[in-house]
Amino acid sequence: MMADRKLTSMLFIMGRPPAFIGAGVIAALNHLRYLLSVSFAVVWQTLRPLNWRRSVRREFIRQCYFTGTRALGFVIILAFLVGIGMVFEVLFWLDVAGQSEYVGRLIVLLLVREIAPILVALVVIGRSGSAIVGELGNMKISGHVRMLDAMGIDPFIFLLLPRVTAIVICMFCLTVIFLTVALGSGFMLALFVGFTTMNIFEMLNVVLEAMVPVEYISMAMKLFFSSLLIGVICCTNGLGIHGDTTEVPRMLPNTFAQCVVALFFISLCISIVL
Repeated sequence: MMADRKLTSMLFIMGRPPAFIGAGVIAALNHLRYLLSVSFAVVWQTLRPLNWRRSVRREFIRQCYFTGTRALGFVIILAFLVGIGMVFEVLFWLDVAGQSEYVGRLIVLLLVREIAPILVALVVIGRSGSAIVGELGNMKISGHVRMLDAMGIDPFIFLLLPRVTAIVICMFCLTVIFLTVALGSGFMLALFVGFTTMNIFEMLNVVLEAMVPVEYISMAMKLFFSSLLIGVICCTNGLGIHGDTTEVPRMLPNTFAQCVVALFFISLCISIVL
């Protein structure tokens, strides 16, 4: 009898870790399904012109100004440093190795496919994502969301739709600016030091020739899906805050971690497929 009890207790203890892992996996899959459902709803509602009333358009413009225009200076500085640190090194070392014909392909693979979308997304997560979580969290705690609902204003249309759409559009525009500044700064430094004999038009021609159609598709898919999921995560986490105002700063690192995981997961999947 005693041996049976020990065996039963041992099996129970050994079964707890798999049960705990299984519960965590199920919870993660349910949360992913929820995020994908909200993302699909945002895309669907964005394509309906009736949802873009004056108040929604005003909120969209305000969010575009904060996410895009206010972050422009930081993105330009970051692109300038990346251009000096990466594009200049590519031009220098390929010239040393006598492989200058691979300049365009290497810049496209490193900068266009991987570095630019990820760095711009990190900037948006750190600036706009945290601000959205704090803003919507305070609105939820103070009762503004319930007030909108009582007034007959759909919080989904008024709060989520303009913010997520603004993040998607601004991330695309900021990435284009990032690439332009990074390529220009790296090339100008290499030209000034004397590590390249190309002019700016030859440099652009080399990069554009290396941009095969799959590169455009890859960059567009990474920007769209990552920005969409980042916006949805920030908005849903902000509106999901309960309790008092102390819950807002606790949600910020959790939101940042979720956005970063989603960003790298999407980038990895698209890089493998394409």
